[in-house]
Amino acid sequence: EKQMEFPSSPFGCPLLLTADSMLRVFDEKSKVFASEYSENFQSSLEKFLRHDMLELNYVKSYFLTTEDSKEALCSVLNDEMPEELCGCEVVVQANQYFVGDWLKKLWDCLRNDPIFCHHLPFILENWALLLTEENELYSLKSSLLPLISVLRSESTYPQYSAVIEVLKRLGMPFLNQAVVEADQECVKGKCPHITSCHETLLNLVHLHTKIDISFKQGDPSLDTLIGYLSEIHFRSCEGHQSVTRIRQLPFFEDVNGQLTALGDKKTFVWPYNVDDSGHDRWMKTENVIFLKMQGSWKKLVSSPSDLRVEGLSSEDVYVRFIFPHFKLLSKEERYKQLQHIRDILFFLSRQGVV
Repeated sequence: EKQMEFPSSPFGCPLLLTADSMLRVFDEKSKVFASEYSENFQSSLEKFLRHDMLELNYVKSYFLTTEDSKEALCSVLNDEMPEELCGCEVVVQANQYFVGDWLKKLWDCLRNDPIFCHHLPFILENWALLLTEENELYSLKSSLLPLISVLRSESTYPQYSAVIEVLKRLGMPFLNQAVVEADQECVKGKCPHITSCHETLLNLVHLHTKIDISFKQGDPSLDTLIGYLSEIHFRSCEGHQSVTRIRQLPFFEDVNGQLTALGDKKTFVWPYNVDDSGHDRWMKTENVIFLKMQGSWKKLVSSPSDLRVEGLSSEDVYVRFIFPHFKLLSKEERYKQLQHIRDILFFLSRQGVV
């Protein structure tokens, strides 16, 4: 008579009780999760060990581990998540897809379950689970990312309260830490933090492409924002990128008193002792921007060259721009320019000022 030997492993035996209360065969090629959070995934209960079985002593290799669980994890999340939450540019209203506190429970799983926590960066890149204070959801692949104001593990930053209010009025999304627990390392490393002016500036550029940021002349909110961004060292290697970014934003007061973005245009500071008669005509031809001498740029940097803006003398403006386009000016404008040269520039020249 043949004797039955006790199996060396459960694989091939109908000993697996899954969360849907079904007894299944242990399959080495189709392992399940041994997780306390199986109730969060009602569409995939067959992929989880039943909760009361977790109390038993078991060999971890019989179940999914951080090394072999990525494919199964994708399957679970695809079954559970609406397809609208997948993709690289996702911004949706959370209450359209999640009922009650399900999202909070999911984040409890993402934060505490070893396997889900291990794959958290991958999960946040492929599913929109970053909840903002405005109840919107973002993925880490979104160009515009929610900003972190203050981490729970950090002390408060009262000096940033004013700029945070300005950014919120502009439409900047801020991470809802009550749900997302922003002290996760992957979130800290991917979402911009209010204490990093470089990161916030990049986020402002992305926001501007979506909603067209604008300020009215004399708006104190712009002064608050400029004061905050002045912490950037534009001369540094990192600051070099920030120069390109800030030139894309309409923060600069031109000679006409209008706030404009500099972009790739050649930009100069309008010098003293130059008459502005007819300047709008030749500026359009030259496709250049002239900033006010005492404009907002002075609150950002001490030298215009830090922003790739060139300083000119009054003689430079006449020689390089006005005289080559003198015929574009009206008769009255030409007369004013010549009178200004005779009465002001010649006088200053004799005084050694010009």
